[in-house]
Amino acid sequence: MRTFLLVSLAVTFLGLTTTQVQAGTLWSALGGSCMVDSATVNGGNYISGVTVWVPNGPDLPNSGTINLYCPVFVTQSPTSLVLTEYSSTNATGNVVSAAYYKMSKSTGNLTLIVAQNSTNCALNTLSNCAASVSDTVDNTNYSYFIAVTITNSNSIDNTETFYAVRLSN
Repeated sequence: MRTFLLVSLAVTFLGLTTTQVQAGTLWSALGGSCMVDSATVNGGNYISGVTVWVPNGPDLPNSGTINLYCPVFVTQSPTSLVLTEYSSTNATGNVVSAAYYKMSKSTGNLTLIVAQNSTNCALNTLSNCAASVSDTVDNTNYSYFIAVTITNSNSIDNTETFYAVRLSN
């Protein structure tokens, strides 16, 4: 019975995620699928798979930063970066941001392509915030990733949540 329930949940989840993919999506990642950096882990700001900052939450400090890295592989050049997030405040220092980078395979130099953050999105609702991308994909010479930062600079009762990020055309 338990196996049937797990299989049913998995099939339901896969059905929901595949039917909800936006037309024109070239690449996407859920928040929990991105890698957390060591400073975030060492700072005690991250609990396995958590992409939400809730002050006074269980086992989390009242302020700090969560840094996530999402490797990207696309074969077509995207025209937009879309950040899916929820933020309960635009108070200074409380933000969810996504930055699309390319890294030179020969030098390691990073180039910021575009960034988007929650201060440009609606408050107290799930938001899809888009930013225009104007860069030609070159997988021969560059590797691509999206850096996501969730920051809470104070202990006011607010929530910063990163749900997903996608590149579309």
